[in-house]
Amino acid sequence: MNKEQYLERLESLIHTLPAAERRRMIGFYRRMIEDKMARGETEQQAVAEMGDVSLLAQKILTEYPGGRRSGAGRIAGIAVASFFAILIIAGFVFHGLNLRYQEGAYQNAQAGVQNSETMEQKTETAPVSGITKIDVDAQNKEVVVERGGSDQIVFTYWTDSNQSFTFSNQSGVVSLMNRDRESWNFFDFFRSRSRTQVHVAVPESYAGEIYLHSSNGKVTVDNVAQLTRLTCDTSNSSVRLNQVEADEMVLDTSNGPIQMNDVIASSVSARSSNGSVSFSNLSCPDITLDTSNGSIRGNILGKETDYTIRTDTSNGKCTPQSRSGGSKKLDADTSNGSISITFSDSNS
Repeated sequence: MNKEQYLERLESLIHTLPAAERRRMIGFYRRMIEDKMARGETEQQAVAEMGDVSLLAQKILTEYPGGRRSGAGRIAGIAVASFFAILIIAGFVFHGLNLRYQEGAYQNAQAGVQNSETMEQKTETAPVSGITKIDVDAQNKEVVVERGGSDQIVFTYWTDSNQSFTFSNQSGVVSLMNRDRESWNFFDFFRSRSRTQVHVAVPESYAGEIYLHSSNGKVTVDNVAQLTRLTCDTSNSSVRLNQVEADEMVLDTSNGPIQMNDVIASSVSARSSNGSVSFSNLSCPDITLDTSNGSIRGNILGKETDYTIRTDTSNGKCTPQSRSGGSKKLDADTSNGSISITFSDSNS
């Protein structure tokens, strides 16, 4: 499948989106493919890296409010919302009638907390030599990657009978996959933050790829350099980078902000569905920033005149304005927010 075929198929699969949003999404992924080709990949390679077009369309529709709904769907949604509202009201009434059991309920909650504290800390390690990719896929957990002090890649996490963790080290790829055997429950509120976290310590000498995925958890990368590629993907939470260097960065979140501080890259693509994109001291010649409902703000190291700039927003102010002429590229796009980007000449 070539670029045009891929994008035509994607557009047909997201046809329920408003026309303006559909054009924006197709433009975003068109630029992503073309950026890969400009860096030397063939068209087939660039398209293949985008992944299955049906899964991408499903992700877009899931993240866009109302993207899947027809008129009948909206009516059904209202009916469902009304039903749950009735249940909530009934729950409050029931709670009021049973206040005399409050002490017993508190004791049961305490017992639940005690049971939730039976988690066990585990550590997995892999020698950095020969590793070309670190892959973490976690469910309902924060993922934190930091520079470590040894020559081992160290994974630290907490587990119990409700968790499934699979560690693998094969063919140069070291990976940790996590799934919850049971759905989240109320007592998770009482767990220590570290117990719902996957921590990865990366040796300073590591010079490969890192792929991080989490559902409903923050992704944080701190003080890691010389990566070939960094991919951070999460839903309903934030992506935060501090003092990170990579050839290529792809950052994607729904319903959360993206923050970058002291980031150096050959290319950066940052996309949020319902959150802001902010950055300071960003050094990169190829920048793509995109959000549906949030502002884009930050500072780029370099001269504004070195960049060909495209900025666009439906509801807000744009600084700087679009311009051509530079050999570097800045592409910033938001639907409901302002764009405010400044430049600092690092040589001045």
